[in-house]
Amino acid sequence: MDKKIKKTNEDGEEPSEESLGDYLLKKEFRRSQAIKKLLQEDEKSKSKKTD
Repeated sequence: MDKKIKKTNEDGEEPSEESLGDYLLKKEFRRSQAIKKLLQEDEKSKSKKTD
């Protein structure tokens, strides 16, 4: 049987074609973008409360 690793988009086990370093960088980048978005939404909700 062929042991081929299927490439996954989001939080998969192992990337196939890209290096592990690139995979981790992309994963960390997506994580930081999500955190920034959450912080912005949090700031908006705080500013609404102070009105």
